[in-house]
Amino acid sequence: MESLCVLPSEVICHILCFLSPRVVILLRLVSKQFNNLTYDLAIWRTLYANARLPRPPGSFPSQSVHFLEHTLVESERLAHSWTTQPMEDISSVGIPYTAGGSFYPKILPKIVYGRWLICCESFSKFVAYDLDSDVMPRPHQLLWESASPIYSWDAHSVVSTSGFLIHILFRIATTQILIPWTLLEFLVNGDSLYHTLALEVPARDSRIDVYLDGGSSPFSYIFGQQLIFDAETRSFYEFPKCNPALVGSDQHRLPDWSRYRRPWVTLFTKTHVIHIFQHADSSVSPTMSSIIIQAFTVPTDPRLVDNGIGVLRLSHEGVAPGRPDRLKIIRNSIVDAVSGATSIRLLNQFFEGNNLCISCIDLTLPNHSSTNTVLPINIDVHDIAHVNHGCFGLLMRYTGRLREPAF
Repeated sequence: MESLCVLPSEVICHILCFLSPRVVILLRLVSKQFNNLTYDLAIWRTLYANARLPRPPGSFPSQSVHFLEHTLVESERLAHSWTTQPMEDISSVGIPYTAGGSFYPKILPKIVYGRWLICCESFSKFVAYDLDSDVMPRPHQLLWESASPIYSWDAHSVVSTSGFLIHILFRIATTQILIPWTLLEFLVNGDSLYHTLALEVPARDSRIDVYLDGGSSPFSYIFGQQLIFDAETRSFYEFPKCNPALVGSDQHRLPDWSRYRRPWVTLFTKTHVIHIFQHADSSVSPTMSSIIIQAFTVPTDPRLVDNGIGVLRLSHEGVAPGRPDRLKIIRNSIVDAVSGATSIRLLNQFFEGNNLCISCIDLTLPNHSSTNTVLPINIDVHDIAHVNHGCFGLLMRYTGRLREPAF
Protein backbone atom coordinates (compact mmCIF):
# COMPACT_ATOMS: atom_id res chain seq x y z
CA MET A 1 0.00 0.00 0.00
CA GLU A 2 2.99 2.33 0.56
CA SER A 3 3.91 2.10 -3.14
CA LEU A 4 0.38 3.15 -4.05
CA CYS A 5 0.37 6.08 -1.63
CA VAL A 6 3.41 7.64 -3.30
CA LEU A 7 1.44 8.03 -6.52
CA PRO A 8 0.11 11.49 -7.30
CA SER A 9 -3.43 12.16 -6.09
CA GLU A 10 -4.58 12.70 -9.69
CA VAL A 11 -3.48 9.17 -10.63
CA ILE A 12 -5.22 7.62 -7.62
CA CYS A 13 -8.43 9.54 -8.39
CA HIS A 14 -8.30 8.30 -11.96
CA ILE A 15 -7.98 4.71 -10.74
CA LEU A 16 -10.88 5.14 -8.33
CA CYS A 17 -13.15 6.12 -11.22
CA PHE A 18 -12.95 2.52 -12.51
CA LEU A 19 -14.05 0.93 -9.23
CA SER A 20 -17.54 0.21 -7.96
CA PRO A 21 -19.17 2.70 -5.55
CA ARG A 22 -19.05 0.23 -2.66
CA VAL A 23 -15.31 -0.37 -3.13
CA VAL A 24 -14.62 3.37 -3.19
CA ILE A 25 -16.47 3.75 0.11
CA LEU A 26 -14.54 0.85 1.68
CA LEU A 27 -11.23 2.47 0.71
CA ARG A 28 -11.97 5.22 3.24
CA LEU A 29 -10.86 2.79 5.92
CA VAL A 30 -7.38 2.38 4.41
CA SER A 31 -5.83 5.70 5.34
CA LYS A 32 -6.49 9.38 5.88
CA GLN A 33 -5.33 10.11 2.33
CA PHE A 34 -7.83 7.68 0.83
CA ASN A 35 -10.55 8.98 3.11
CA ASN A 36 -10.02 12.50 1.75
CA LEU A 37 -9.75 11.41 -1.88
CA THR A 38 -12.96 9.36 -1.86
CA TYR A 39 -14.99 12.49 -1.08
CA ASP A 40 -13.85 14.17 -4.30
CA LEU A 41 -16.94 15.36 -6.19
CA ALA A 42 -15.27 14.77 -9.58
CA ILE A 43 -14.84 11.07 -8.78
CA TRP A 44 -18.49 10.59 -7.89
CA ARG A 45 -19.68 12.51 -10.93
CA THR A 46 -17.57 10.22 -13.13
CA LEU A 47 -18.85 7.11 -11.35
CA TYR A 48 -22.43 8.37 -11.73
CA ALA A 49 -22.03 9.10 -15.44
CA ASN A 50 -20.40 5.74 -16.22
CA ALA A 51 -22.57 3.54 -13.98
CA ARG A 52 -24.51 0.82 -15.79
CA LEU A 53 -27.28 1.05 -13.25
CA PRO A 54 -30.87 2.35 -13.22
CA ARG A 55 -30.70 5.74 -11.55
CA PRO A 56 -32.18 9.25 -11.68
CA PRO A 57 -30.81 11.67 -14.30
CA GLY A 58 -27.52 13.33 -13.51
CA SER A 59 -25.09 14.29 -12.47
CA PHE A 60 -26.11 17.92 -12.02
CA PRO A 61 -24.27 20.75 -10.24
CA SER A 62 -26.85 20.75 -7.46
CA GLN A 63 -26.25 17.06 -6.63
CA SER A 64 -23.87 16.61 -3.70
CA VAL A 65 -21.38 13.83 -3.03
CA HIS A 66 -23.76 12.39 -0.45
CA PHE A 67 -26.61 12.25 -2.97
CA LEU A 68 -24.49 10.64 -5.72
CA GLU A 69 -22.97 8.16 -3.28
CA HIS A 70 -26.28 7.16 -1.72
CA THR A 71 -28.02 6.84 -5.10
CA LEU A 72 -25.30 4.67 -6.62
CA VAL A 73 -25.09 2.37 -3.59
CA GLU A 74 -28.87 1.87 -3.55
CA SER A 75 -28.96 1.34 -7.33
CA GLU A 76 -26.18 -1.23 -7.09
CA ARG A 77 -27.99 -3.02 -4.29
CA LEU A 78 -31.22 -3.15 -6.30
CA ALA A 79 -29.39 -4.31 -9.43
CA HIS A 80 -27.81 -7.24 -7.56
CA SER A 81 -31.11 -8.30 -5.96
CA TRP A 82 -33.32 -7.73 -9.02
CA THR A 83 -34.91 -11.09 -9.80
CA THR A 84 -38.34 -12.56 -10.31
CA GLN A 85 -38.35 -13.65 -6.68
CA PRO A 86 -40.61 -10.81 -5.41
CA MET A 87 -43.44 -11.97 -7.65
CA GLU A 88 -42.91 -15.52 -6.44
CA ASP A 89 -42.99 -14.21 -2.88
CA ILE A 90 -46.37 -12.63 -3.51
CA SER A 91 -47.70 -15.90 -4.85
CA SER A 92 -46.31 -17.79 -1.87
CA VAL A 93 -48.20 -15.62 0.62
CA GLY A 94 -51.36 -17.52 -0.21
CA ILE A 95 -53.84 -14.66 0.00
CA PRO A 96 -57.38 -15.87 -0.72
CA TYR A 97 -58.79 -14.28 -3.88
CA THR A 98 -61.70 -11.97 -3.12
CA ALA A 99 -64.00 -12.29 -6.08
CA GLY A 100 -66.57 -9.80 -4.81
CA GLY A 101 -70.01 -9.56 -6.31
CA SER A 102 -72.77 -7.06 -6.94
CA PHE A 103 -72.35 -5.61 -3.45
CA TYR A 104 -68.66 -6.21 -2.73
CA PRO A 105 -66.15 -5.15 -5.40
CA LYS A 106 -62.86 -6.91 -6.05
CA ILE A 107 -60.29 -6.07 -3.38
CA LEU A 108 -56.71 -6.49 -4.62
CA PRO A 109 -53.49 -6.30 -2.56
CA LYS A 110 -51.15 -3.30 -2.69
CA ILE A 111 -47.33 -3.31 -2.48
CA VAL A 112 -45.86 -0.38 -0.54
CA TYR A 113 -42.16 0.57 -0.39
CA GLY A 114 -41.41 -2.57 -2.39
CA ARG A 115 -41.60 -4.59 0.82
CA TRP A 116 -45.00 -4.52 2.47
CA LEU A 117 -47.86 -6.38 0.83
CA ILE A 118 -51.07 -4.82 2.18
CA CYS A 119 -54.21 -6.84 1.65
CA CYS A 120 -57.78 -7.02 2.91
CA GLU A 121 -58.69 -10.48 4.11
CA SER A 122 -62.24 -11.70 4.69
CA PHE A 123 -63.58 -8.23 3.82
CA SER A 124 -62.75 -7.05 7.35
CA LYS A 125 -59.01 -7.26 8.12
CA PHE A 126 -56.07 -5.25 6.85
CA VAL A 127 -52.95 -7.44 6.98
CA ALA A 128 -49.35 -6.55 6.04
CA TYR A 129 -46.99 -9.29 4.78
CA ASP A 130 -43.22 -8.73 4.93
CA LEU A 131 -41.82 -9.76 1.52
CA ASP A 132 -38.21 -9.19 2.63
CA SER A 133 -38.35 -11.90 5.27
CA ASP A 134 -36.77 -15.29 4.54
CA VAL A 135 -39.09 -17.04 6.99
CA MET A 136 -41.73 -19.28 5.46
CA PRO A 137 -44.63 -18.84 5.63
CA ARG A 138 -44.26 -15.10 5.31
CA PRO A 139 -44.67 -13.25 8.62
CA HIS A 140 -47.67 -10.97 8.67
CA GLN A 141 -49.10 -8.32 10.95
CA LEU A 142 -52.74 -7.48 11.60
CA LEU A 143 -53.11 -3.74 11.00
CA TRP A 144 -56.81 -3.11 11.44
CA GLU A 145 -59.98 -5.13 11.90
CA SER A 146 -63.38 -3.71 11.08
CA ALA A 147 -66.61 -4.77 12.71
CA SER A 148 -68.41 -4.32 9.38
CA PRO A 149 -67.45 -5.50 5.89
CA ILE A 150 -65.00 -3.27 4.01
CA TYR A 151 -66.50 -2.16 0.72
CA SER A 152 -63.53 -0.43 -0.97
CA TRP A 153 -60.01 0.65 -0.04
CA ASP A 154 -56.62 1.86 -1.25
CA ALA A 155 -53.12 2.24 0.23
CA HIS A 156 -50.16 4.50 -0.54
CA SER A 157 -46.77 5.52 0.82
CA VAL A 158 -46.14 8.92 2.43
CA VAL A 159 -42.88 10.48 3.65
CA SER A 160 -42.92 13.02 6.48
CA THR A 161 -40.54 14.39 9.10
CA SER A 162 -41.61 11.60 11.44
CA GLY A 163 -40.46 8.93 8.98
CA PHE A 164 -41.92 6.59 6.36
CA LEU A 165 -45.69 6.29 6.59
CA ILE A 166 -48.40 4.16 5.01
CA HIS A 167 -51.88 5.57 4.51
CA ILE A 168 -54.89 3.30 4.07
CA LEU A 169 -58.20 4.76 2.94
CA PHE A 170 -61.34 2.64 3.22
CA ARG A 171 -65.08 2.66 3.74
CA ILE A 172 -67.35 0.03 5.20
CA ALA A 173 -70.84 -0.88 4.02
CA THR A 174 -74.06 -2.24 5.34
CA THR A 175 -77.08 -3.46 3.43
CA GLN A 176 -78.58 0.01 3.46
CA ILE A 177 -76.01 2.79 3.63
CA LEU A 178 -72.39 3.56 2.79
CA ILE A 179 -70.36 4.83 5.73
CA PRO A 180 -68.00 7.80 5.07
CA TRP A 181 -64.37 7.11 4.24
CA THR A 182 -61.81 6.52 6.99
CA LEU A 183 -58.08 7.28 6.75
CA LEU A 184 -55.59 5.14 8.67
CA GLU A 185 -51.93 5.98 9.20
CA PHE A 186 -49.12 3.54 10.04
CA LEU A 187 -45.50 4.36 10.83
CA VAL A 188 -42.80 2.07 9.43
CA ASN A 189 -40.46 1.18 12.29
CA GLY A 190 -37.93 -1.50 11.37
CA ASP A 191 -39.79 -4.74 10.69
CA SER A 192 -43.10 -3.53 12.10
CA LEU A 193 -45.89 -1.11 11.29
CA TYR A 194 -47.35 0.98 14.10
CA HIS A 195 -50.83 2.46 13.95
CA THR A 196 -50.62 6.21 14.64
CA LEU A 197 -53.84 7.76 13.35
CA ALA A 198 -57.45 7.10 12.35
CA LEU A 199 -59.50 9.95 10.92
CA GLU A 200 -62.88 10.20 9.27
CA VAL A 201 -62.63 11.96 5.92
CA PRO A 202 -64.78 15.11 5.87
CA ALA A 203 -68.21 14.45 4.42
CA ARG A 204 -68.34 14.54 0.64
CA ASP A 205 -70.07 12.20 -1.80
CA SER A 206 -69.25 8.83 -0.22
CA ARG A 207 -70.74 6.99 -3.18
CA ILE A 208 -67.82 7.92 -5.43
CA ASP A 209 -64.95 5.43 -5.48
CA VAL A 210 -61.62 7.04 -4.65
CA TYR A 211 -57.95 6.16 -4.61
CA LEU A 212 -54.85 7.59 -2.95
CA ASP A 213 -51.95 9.32 -4.63
CA GLY A 214 -48.81 10.75 -3.09
CA GLY A 215 -45.22 9.55 -3.09
CA SER A 216 -42.09 11.13 -1.61
CA SER A 217 -44.02 13.90 0.11
CA PRO A 218 -46.13 14.44 3.24
CA PHE A 219 -49.28 14.77 1.13
CA SER A 220 -51.94 12.17 0.31
CA TYR A 221 -54.30 13.12 -2.49
CA ILE A 222 -57.75 11.56 -2.08
CA PHE A 223 -58.61 11.44 -5.74
CA GLY A 224 -62.37 11.42 -6.30
CA GLN A 225 -63.07 13.56 -3.25
CA GLN A 226 -60.55 16.22 -4.40
CA LEU A 227 -59.05 16.44 -0.92
CA ILE A 228 -55.42 16.59 0.20
CA PHE A 229 -54.32 15.25 3.58
CA ASP A 230 -51.13 16.71 5.05
CA ALA A 231 -49.32 14.25 7.33
CA GLU A 232 -47.44 17.09 9.05
CA THR A 233 -50.47 19.12 10.18
CA ARG A 234 -52.82 16.10 10.05
CA SER A 235 -55.48 18.19 8.35
CA PHE A 236 -57.49 18.02 5.14
CA TYR A 237 -57.20 20.72 2.47
CA GLU A 238 -58.72 21.62 -0.86
CA PHE A 239 -57.65 23.89 -3.72
CA PRO A 240 -58.85 27.49 -3.58
CA LYS A 241 -61.48 28.57 -6.07
CA CYS A 242 -59.52 31.15 -8.06
CA ASN A 243 -58.44 31.91 -11.61
CA PRO A 244 -54.79 32.06 -12.66
CA ALA A 245 -53.42 35.58 -12.21
CA LEU A 246 -51.15 35.24 -15.25
CA VAL A 247 -54.01 35.04 -17.76
CA GLY A 248 -56.04 37.98 -16.53
CA SER A 249 -59.66 37.78 -15.53
CA ASP A 250 -60.68 35.28 -18.22
CA GLN A 251 -61.54 31.83 -16.91
CA HIS A 252 -58.97 29.27 -18.06
CA ARG A 253 -60.26 26.54 -20.32
CA LEU A 254 -59.34 22.92 -19.87
CA PRO A 255 -58.96 20.91 -23.09
CA ASP A 256 -61.66 18.65 -24.42
CA TRP A 257 -61.62 15.18 -22.80
CA SER A 258 -62.04 13.61 -26.25
CA ARG A 259 -58.74 15.11 -27.43
CA TYR A 260 -56.49 14.83 -24.37
CA ARG A 261 -56.15 11.92 -22.03
CA ARG A 262 -55.03 13.96 -18.99
CA PRO A 263 -56.02 17.63 -19.09
CA TRP A 264 -54.52 18.33 -15.66
CA VAL A 265 -51.90 16.85 -13.36
CA THR A 266 -51.30 17.16 -9.63
CA LEU A 267 -47.78 16.46 -8.34
CA PHE A 268 -46.56 16.33 -4.76
CA THR A 269 -43.14 17.46 -3.56
CA LYS A 270 -41.68 17.69 -0.09
CA THR A 271 -42.63 21.36 0.16
CA HIS A 272 -45.38 22.14 -2.38
CA VAL A 273 -48.43 20.77 -4.12
CA ILE A 274 -47.95 21.41 -7.84
CA HIS A 275 -51.09 21.76 -9.98
CA ILE A 276 -50.59 21.79 -13.76
CA PHE A 277 -53.24 22.21 -16.43
CA GLN A 278 -53.66 23.11 -20.07
CA HIS A 279 -54.26 26.69 -21.12
CA ALA A 280 -55.96 27.39 -24.43
CA ASP A 281 -55.30 31.14 -24.68
CA SER A 282 -53.11 31.70 -27.76
CA SER A 283 -51.96 35.08 -26.42
CA VAL A 284 -49.84 33.30 -23.81
CA SER A 285 -48.08 31.04 -26.32
CA PRO A 286 -49.17 31.77 -29.90
CA THR A 287 -47.03 29.13 -31.61
CA MET A 288 -47.78 26.08 -29.50
CA SER A 289 -49.81 24.85 -26.56
CA SER A 290 -48.90 25.96 -23.05
CA ILE A 291 -49.39 24.81 -19.48
CA ILE A 292 -50.00 26.82 -16.34
CA ILE A 293 -48.03 25.67 -13.29
CA GLN A 294 -49.33 26.60 -9.86
CA ALA A 295 -47.58 25.88 -6.56
CA PHE A 296 -49.59 25.61 -3.35
CA THR A 297 -48.47 25.46 0.27
CA VAL A 298 -50.20 24.66 3.52
CA PRO A 299 -51.16 27.97 5.15
CA THR A 300 -49.63 28.78 8.50
CA ASP A 301 -53.04 29.91 9.68
CA PRO A 302 -55.49 27.59 7.86
CA ARG A 303 -58.83 29.06 6.87
CA LEU A 304 -61.46 26.45 7.62
CA VAL A 305 -64.50 26.06 5.43
CA ASP A 306 -67.45 23.68 5.62
CA ASN A 307 -66.80 20.31 7.28
CA GLY A 308 -63.42 21.39 8.70
CA ILE A 309 -61.51 21.46 5.41
CA GLY A 310 -58.65 23.96 5.09
CA VAL A 311 -57.78 25.83 1.92
CA LEU A 312 -54.34 25.62 0.33
CA ARG A 313 -52.53 28.88 -0.36
CA LEU A 314 -51.47 29.72 -3.92
CA SER A 315 -47.86 30.88 -3.53
CA HIS A 316 -46.30 30.71 -7.02
CA GLU A 317 -47.45 30.60 -10.63
CA GLY A 318 -45.87 30.35 -14.09
CA VAL A 319 -46.43 29.41 -17.74
CA ALA A 320 -44.42 26.91 -19.80
CA PRO A 321 -44.78 25.44 -23.31
CA GLY A 322 -46.12 21.93 -23.74
CA ARG A 323 -49.04 19.83 -22.58
CA PRO A 324 -49.58 18.15 -19.18
CA ASP A 325 -49.71 14.67 -20.64
CA ARG A 326 -47.05 12.68 -18.77
CA LEU A 327 -45.32 14.64 -16.05
CA LYS A 328 -43.06 13.11 -13.41
CA ILE A 329 -40.95 14.56 -10.62
CA ILE A 330 -37.32 13.57 -11.19
CA ARG A 331 -35.82 15.92 -8.58
CA ASN A 332 -37.76 16.67 -5.43
CA SER A 333 -37.69 20.01 -3.62
CA ILE A 334 -34.21 21.33 -2.84
CA VAL A 335 -34.21 24.49 -0.72
CA ASP A 336 -31.22 26.82 -1.12
CA ALA A 337 -29.75 27.55 2.29
CA VAL A 338 -28.86 31.15 1.38
CA SER A 339 -31.69 32.48 -0.79
CA GLY A 340 -34.44 30.16 0.46
CA ALA A 341 -35.50 29.42 -3.15
CA THR A 342 -36.90 25.97 -3.88
CA SER A 343 -35.74 24.02 -6.97
CA ILE A 344 -37.86 21.26 -8.54
CA ARG A 345 -37.20 19.32 -11.76
CA LEU A 346 -39.93 17.70 -13.88
CA LEU A 347 -39.82 15.37 -16.88
CA ASN A 348 -42.57 16.04 -19.42
CA GLN A 349 -43.68 13.94 -22.38
CA PHE A 350 -46.36 15.22 -24.76
CA PHE A 351 -47.36 15.00 -28.42
CA GLU A 352 -46.96 18.05 -30.65
CA GLY A 353 -48.17 17.23 -34.14
CA ASN A 354 -46.56 13.96 -35.21
CA ASN A 355 -43.73 14.15 -32.68
CA LEU A 356 -43.41 12.89 -29.14
CA CYS A 357 -41.68 15.76 -27.33
CA ILE A 358 -39.60 14.96 -24.25
CA SER A 359 -38.39 17.87 -22.17
CA CYS A 360 -37.00 18.68 -18.76
CA ILE A 361 -38.67 21.50 -16.80
CA ASP A 362 -36.69 23.21 -14.05
CA LEU A 363 -38.80 25.19 -11.58
CA THR A 364 -37.30 27.76 -9.22
CA LEU A 365 -39.70 29.06 -6.59
CA PRO A 366 -38.40 32.23 -4.89
CA ASN A 367 -38.58 32.45 -1.13
CA HIS A 368 -42.06 33.60 -0.14
CA SER A 369 -42.11 36.21 2.62
CA SER A 370 -45.70 37.39 2.19
CA THR A 371 -48.90 35.40 2.53
CA ASN A 372 -50.98 37.68 0.30
CA THR A 373 -49.00 37.75 -2.94
CA VAL A 374 -48.39 35.22 -5.69
CA LEU A 375 -44.79 35.14 -6.92
CA PRO A 376 -43.77 34.12 -10.46
CA ILE A 377 -42.04 30.80 -11.00
CA ASN A 378 -38.72 30.90 -12.86
CA ILE A 379 -39.13 28.16 -15.49
CA ASP A 380 -36.37 26.74 -17.69
CA VAL A 381 -37.43 24.18 -20.30
CA HIS A 382 -34.72 21.97 -21.82
CA ASP A 383 -35.66 19.88 -24.85
CA ILE A 384 -34.33 16.33 -24.63
CA ALA A 385 -35.71 14.62 -27.74
CA HIS A 386 -38.38 14.76 -30.45
CA VAL A 387 -39.45 11.30 -31.52
CA ASN A 388 -41.58 10.52 -34.54
CA HIS A 389 -45.15 9.59 -33.60
CA GLY A 390 -44.89 6.29 -35.49
CA CYS A 391 -42.16 4.95 -33.21
CA PHE A 392 -44.53 3.15 -30.87
CA GLY A 393 -41.84 0.72 -29.77
CA LEU A 394 -39.79 3.39 -28.05
CA LEU A 395 -39.16 2.61 -24.40
CA MET A 396 -38.81 5.62 -22.15
CA ARG A 397 -37.31 5.16 -18.72
CA TYR A 398 -36.90 7.85 -16.10
CA THR A 399 -33.14 7.33 -15.95
CA GLY A 400 -32.16 10.10 -18.32
CA ARG A 401 -31.70 7.69 -21.25
CA LEU A 402 -33.65 6.73 -24.32
CA ARG A 403 -33.61 3.07 -25.22
CA GLU A 404 -33.74 1.84 -28.78
CA PRO A 405 -37.14 0.79 -30.18
CA ALA A 406 -38.02 -2.79 -29.30
CA PHE A 407 -39.57 -4.69 -32.20
